[in-house]
Amino acid sequence: MDTNERICIIGAGPSGIAAAMYLQVKGYTNVEIFEKAPRVGGKTAGLWEPAGADSYYAVRELERFGGTDHALVFSEDRVYLGADGTPEGPFGTSKGRPFAALKLTNQLRKLARLLETKYKGCACYGHVGLSKGGFFGLSKEMDNHLRRVRGKNRNLRELALPFDQFCRINGVEEAAKLWLAPLSASGCGYPDELPAAYVLKRFGLETVLAFHDESYWEWEDGARKIFEAVNRRLNRPAKLCTEVVSVARDGEGIRVTAQSEAGEREERFDKLIVTAPLSDFAAYADISEEERSLFERIRRKKAAQLLIRVPANAMPPGMGFVPGNFTPEKSGHLVVWQRKGEPAGEERLVAATAYLNHEGSLDVPAEEAFANLEAELGLFGLAPEERLAVRESFGMPFVPCADYADGWYDRLEALQGQRGTYYGGEILSAGSLEDACAVSRDLVGRFF
Repeated sequence: MDTNERICIIGAGPSGIAAAMYLQVKGYTNVEIFEKAPRVGGKTAGLWEPAGADSYYAVRELERFGGTDHALVFSEDRVYLGADGTPEGPFGTSKGRPFAALKLTNQLRKLARLLETKYKGCACYGHVGLSKGGFFGLSKEMDNHLRRVRGKNRNLRELALPFDQFCRINGVEEAAKLWLAPLSASGCGYPDELPAAYVLKRFGLETVLAFHDESYWEWEDGARKIFEAVNRRLNRPAKLCTEVVSVARDGEGIRVTAQSEAGEREERFDKLIVTAPLSDFAAYADISEEERSLFERIRRKKAAQLLIRVPANAMPPGMGFVPGNFTPEKSGHLVVWQRKGEPAGEERLVAATAYLNHEGSLDVPAEEAFANLEAELGLFGLAPEERLAVRESFGMPFVPCADYADGWYDRLEALQGQRGTYYGGEILSAGSLEDACAVSRDLVGRFF
């Protein structure tokens, strides 16, 4: 281990900042982070800002390093509605809390037993080995958290199935409905296109219950404050507004060309950690055919977002969900809104989201979705006082079920370290704030 090596990290989102922190803890002193945005934290500044739970072990390490903390939230500031605007339960049935139905309770217990027995090994970060019936990574288990585990379990291959199919074969369809609201709020795929491993690793049973019981974590100024605090304590804070425009990897090292207000500059490094989207990396780096083959399989959930100002007497609950619209057939319709600003505040902003794409289907035109959003918000009593912004954005990157089952993650694992390059970021972690930090912890622990 040569702690004097020059290491470049592309991206100052959760994965990039966490990687830099873990490198510094191990004694590395020559680490540069390039971030094209004017701030660190990546998506933690966006609409899909994550919340945490007591199982967020890696996030707690970043909190300790940066000197930040979280608050435990208990709030009823949430509503579930049918497509016609009538109140519903959290998964499109009768109004009420999700734990009232005996059938649901029994299926939750059954699923918990299955995850501990039939699918033992699922509770670890990362996806290496699952397609072959194995597991390898850091443990998520409360009594063994962040310790490296490895093992075999042929049943784990079923985690490559679409989440809805996985739940059907295990007889827990009612329990599966608890995942609809957090999936729709987090920019993930639909249950029939997303591998079960993504769902169960990003929103484990403890996390999804905390979501519905509203006993999750929040940060006073948003989750971004964690990464801003860590960045301030790094020996070399991230270089913001600095976009990597070229990466060349040869026998003499890694040449990275970055563009900032000061102009374009080339620097040489010994190793490279890519935490920015790998599909973007393909556009500016000298990627191999194997890299290209893998990166082309990455998909992203597209969304239309409408930001409105509402009258002071019409400020809605903090979040609103329309579970019945979270199906491929209802793409382009309102699935979630999120209040931006307090009811008594001056902002009075509401951000509404509709999803535009589904694997194997034609995309919904964005303008059609914006029209649907405005009409449906009006149906729910949220007639805009002012339409402030419309934009298209992207949610969690993922690989389709067939590619997951075909060993996509094992192929990427085989590339780790080749040409001095290591891969992290959302696609490695399935998008969760906690998983993003833990995957970087594992990456640094294994290779540096």
